[in-house]
Parts: sequence; C-alpha cells; structure tokens
Amino acid sequence: AAVSPQLHALLAQLSPFPACVVNGKYDILAYNRTYGRLAGNLDEVPIEQRNCMWLLFTDPVWRKAFVDWDDATSRMTANLRVLYADHITEPSWKALVGRLRAASPEFAELWARHDVRGIENKRKRYRTELVGMLHLDATNAWLAPKSGTRLLAYTPGDAETQRRLETMARLIEEGH
Repeated sequence: AAVSPQLHALLAQLSPFPACVVNGKYDILAYNRTYGRLAGNLDEVPIEQRNCMWLLFTDPVWRKAFVDWDDATSRMTANLRVLYADHITEPSWKALVGRLRAASPEFAELWARHDVRGIENKRKRYRTELVGMLHLDATNAWLAPKSGTRLLAYTPGDAETQRRLETMARLIEEGH
C-alpha cells in the first residue's frame, strides 16, 4: 500500500535493471524481479525481514553477495544514523536499531562510532547466484522531500554486466 500501482509498473519496466523502493529505515517497500535476485531470492524472505540493513548484517547470502561488504556496512550505517536523527523518538526506528545492535556485533560497533554520511550514487559490486559478478551504478531518486523514501535503480557499469543482467532477467523469466 505504501507504493502506488504506477510506481510498481515503473519498477517492472526498468527490468533488466535492478530497482527497488526503500524508505529511510531501508525497508524494502517494492522491487522488480532482477533486484529480488541480486542476493538470493528476496521473494523467499518474510516481508517483515525485507530490510536492507537487517539482511546485510544478518543474512549470510546477502553478506556473500555484497563484494564490498565492509564498505557497504559502514556507509549504510552512517546513512541510517543521519536519517535516524529525524526519527529518534519513533518506536519503529528505535526497534530497528535495537534489533540490529542485538543481532550483529558488527552493526553495534559501527553504530557506536556515530559516523554520519549522506546517501550517494556510487558503483557497487554484487556476486549473484544466477550470473556471477555485476558492476552496477546506483542512482537514488527521492520520491518526496524529507521522506527518506527513494527509488534506487542500478544501471550496468560495463558491457559484461549489461549482458549478465539480460541473461539474469531471462533466467528469472524461465523460473530459475
């Protein structure tokens, strides 16, 4: 309900480029098929666990898929801290941070650093189960001022990644 039918249609049209809609807490609100297969199979993850921070710190499949895991975790934790400042009294934000601190010593250590950093567009590398290594350029587009909700889309960083994304989309369509 948080994502309009038009935005769902846009996500589908972006395929084979992976794309999703996330809120400020990194809850995954919607995604297309290729995004859903960057790290395992997101369709198999219970809805209440579809949070990038939670999966990045607690799911071994996500940990393996993020080639630059150390950079991703420190950057995303610093991003979360910036957004958290506007929601410090909200129970759902406190609960997420509390759950992460309890479940992941790595998150607890990064959170204790008090680093802050804005979200940026950058190159990311994923090791997928379906097609191997992908070099993707991330683009963030905020859907409303100060909401924290954004469309995150990935475009291929090289010709090989373009070919692999097309293969990935075909394999997903075939039911792999």
